Amino acid sequence: MELGISVLCLLLVGLVLNNQNGWFANWGDLVLDWIRTAHRTSAWTTSVCTGALMLGAAGLLVGTPATTHWRALEDLAAWGAVATRARVVETGKIITAAGVSAGIDMALLLAQRVAGDRVAQAIQLIIEYDSQPPFDAGSPDRASAAVAALARELLQPPGRDGGDRWGDG
Repeated sequence: MELGISVLCLLLVGLVLNNQNGWFANWGDLVLDWIRTAHRTSAWTTSVCTGALMLGAAGLLVGTPATTHWRALEDLAAWGAVATRARVVETGKIITAAGVSAGIDMALLLAQRVAGDRVAQAIQLIIEYDSQPPFDAGSPDRASAAVAALARELLQPPGRDGGDRWGDG
């Protein structure tokens, strides 16, 4: 597949938390071929959250340390990646971010690589990225067992438990 363009940064953002019902296989070769082709010419190939699963499905993470949302780490490993519980993992030109807020960390890292420390710090100030959450439950390692169990339950696809937990049924 020929793109005919130069890709500075390929960014894949997660859409799903698992590969239920062969979801990735349904993309077909066209999408996965496009990801592989774009990766060949990109300066960076990056993902946020479960976007790493798309990189894995394209075969770009075999034997490569990478991260994704904590709930999808086993799925990431199934694609051959060395699943790593970290906010941001940089391996060569592949950079993966664990979850949505870790995507900001990755974006600041990329800004630093492109424009230097001062510009990246100015961007951090402009977006007022000074995370001070009211709880220390942003990682399964720090969340209580009850909070982690509730998070797992909330991440289940609707109807998987036989009912519609989002509605009345």
